[in-house]
Amino acid sequence: MKQKNTRSGGIARGAAVLTFSVVLLKVLGLLYKISLSHLLGDEGMGYFNAAYTVYTFFYLLCSTGVPKAVAVMVGAKNADGGEDAEAEKAKVFAVCTRMFFLAGALLTAAFFCLSGPIAYLIGNRSAFFSMLAIAPSVFFVALSGVLRGYLNGEERFGSIALSQTAEGVVRFLFGILFARIGASLALPPHLISALSVAGITLSSVIGYMILYIRYKIENSGYNIKQNKIEGQESSAIRKRFLSVAVPITLTSAVSGVSGLFDLALLIRRLESIGYSETAATAVYGNYTTLVLPMVNLVVSLLSPICVCALPVFAARSAANDGEGMRTSLSSFLRVTAAIAAPCAFGLMLFAPDVLRLFYEPASAALAAPVLAASAPAVLLSALLTMLNTALEATGHTGISFLSMSLSAAGKLILTWFLVGDPAVGIYGAPIGALCSYALGLLISYCYLRVRMKVRVSLLGISAAPCIAGALAVGYGRFLRGALSARLPETFVTLICILFCAVCYVLLAVFFGYFRQIYRFFCEKRTKIKV
Repeated sequence: MKQKNTRSGGIARGAAVLTFSVVLLKVLGLLYKISLSHLLGDEGMGYFNAAYTVYTFFYLLCSTGVPKAVAVMVGAKNADGGEDAEAEKAKVFAVCTRMFFLAGALLTAAFFCLSGPIAYLIGNRSAFFSMLAIAPSVFFVALSGVLRGYLNGEERFGSIALSQTAEGVVRFLFGILFARIGASLALPPHLISALSVAGITLSSVIGYMILYIRYKIENSGYNIKQNKIEGQESSAIRKRFLSVAVPITLTSAVSGVSGLFDLALLIRRLESIGYSETAATAVYGNYTTLVLPMVNLVVSLLSPICVCALPVFAARSAANDGEGMRTSLSSFLRVTAAIAAPCAFGLMLFAPDVLRLFYEPASAALAAPVLAASAPAVLLSALLTMLNTALEATGHTGISFLSMSLSAAGKLILTWFLVGDPAVGIYGAPIGALCSYALGLLISYCYLRVRMKVRVSLLGISAAPCIAGALAVGYGRFLRGALSARLPETFVTLICILFCAVCYVLLAVFFGYFRQIYRFFCEKRTKIKV
């Protein structure tokens, strides 16, 4: 037997690097959209958004289940160990790369062929040029998904962050540059939009190249050509890959389709209770532009933690290490709750102040109470995401699909009835979301606890950060009242946010909440290889 010591601190560093990358991407994305809106105008943005919406569907097929499935398989090979571990991982990578070279090429060809009919069907024929310009990126996204999954399974999070950051920077710089060139040549809006979209295609190429170079540098150097992959072995790898990737992709598709249906019914239900078409559209636009991005921002900041957790859960499951799985899941849930709980209380009590930092006062005033009502869903959504990551990593992808499907169905039903009640109105949307996340969380948690025997206490894990977050935000609210008459509003809000953050950390340390997290991420772990 062989023993190899590794340090969990690498996971903490990886999560920190990925989180920084996500924050940077969000900032660049915001600047990108603002700059494009000035260059393209409403008409040009119409072409851009039409092409990007169609592209998102193809992107979803290549970028959700693929990296997770490859990461799970590579993480399991790491846990199995043995002299042939490197060869097995190389075979997984080779088979998956071949599959998605073909799949990416077919999806790209389909996008090219369907661009004209789709543009005709949506009544935006000139968006055809933008669709053609963005279609090639689907091929590189498919190949990047395999590379990203392999590096994730190897816990090479820095390489993933580097690729994401470079991709965001290239998309921002060249997307704006190409649009400016088109504007300087006095091209029509649909062609300027196509030039700008070409920056997205270029960014996907750069992102793939960086991932491939990092893979070549950081892998073990095992040459897959030394061992021929037998047909039966290749078939087994494909079956294992599809058994993980397909349910995860379907789960993401359910979430995306649910969001589209959910938002599509809001205007109709508001009109049914007396809103005019203009008023209903304004409320709908306010909710989708101000409220949802704030809620989704917090959840997206937690995605790097799920990326880091995936190979750890896969390795624990492959080693049949029940106690290790419980400890790992508990620690990652603690990290999730430690971030999501104070954000939820902050959005609840500081909703008007936060929104006024970015939006017009009138729009912020309309959205603030709805954002406050949406805030509790942040914590439930974050915990559900981590539990489903554990289910996906351990091969129970059908349960995560079931929990998301049932919660999405419940959300649609509740939203339909609640928004249609004049006494509730638009507040029915956040209430429906909260109840749906609670249902999904209950399903996933019960399966993990009862069927998989992974016994963690969500209440015990969430209690301390909720208490600390409530106290810290409460103190910050009191401070705001004391400073509001003496300093400018923006300055007061920033001071209060910083004050709340410091108070929260001190209170969490006082409660001893970070102790187990610190031990898990800093102690040496021993991997036993047979």
